[in-house]
Formats: sequence, structure tokens, C-alpha cells
Amino acid sequence: MSEPFTLELRIEPARIAHADLGQMTVGFMVHNTGERTLDPGLATSVLRVGGVPQRAWTMALINSGHDARWTALPPGDRLTSRWRIGAALFPAPGSYAVDLTIGGVTSAPIDVVVAP
Repeated sequence: MSEPFTLELRIEPARIAHADLGQMTVGFMVHNTGERTLDPGLATSVLRVGGVPQRAWTMALINSGHDARWTALPPGDRLTSRWRIGAALFPAPGSYAVDLTIGGVTSAPIDVVVAP
């Protein structure tokens, strides 16, 4: 059984004009609430928009630098990261439900509204 951790999906802003999607950040906060160092499983995380896994998320993870905490998060420590990938995730105006799964833990969904 893995050590406990909490996960928060972060999308800022969650309401945005389509023309401004380049300013949107999408990321996470993982908090190790256990008593041991753990690997939260960030490398195999899945971001879903409307239930569909997003390749832009995977590419952002692969192409960014990581410190040792990505695979060895100390007890009580938090890890955050974010990317400007809104344009790749939301190709057209509309309402989208977004969630993130890391290490078998799924975040609370965020409702994103992209205005014309």
C-alpha cells in the first residue's frame, strides 16, 4: 500500500476567453501526508478533459525539468508545478470538466469555461 498524499489540480483562470488561452496555467500540488518519502507517480499521471486523456499534459511532463522530489517526495513536503498548455487542451469555446490522476489518486474536477 502506498503512503498517503493529497492531490490538487490547479487551473488558473478557470474562466477565460479563447483568445487568452496562452495565459492559462494548468498544474498540480501534491502533498505527502505520510511518514515516509514516497514516489507519487507523476511520470504516469493522466490529465483528462471531458474524460479524454490529454497528450499535451504528457508532453509537458516529459519536456520539463524535475528535481529529485518528483520521485522521492519527503514526508510533509509539497510539490507544485504548472504549464501554459491551455491552448492545446481547449481547442474551441465551451465548458469542459477537467481532472487529474496521479498515483491512483484522482483530483476533484474543475469546470473550465472558455468563452468565444
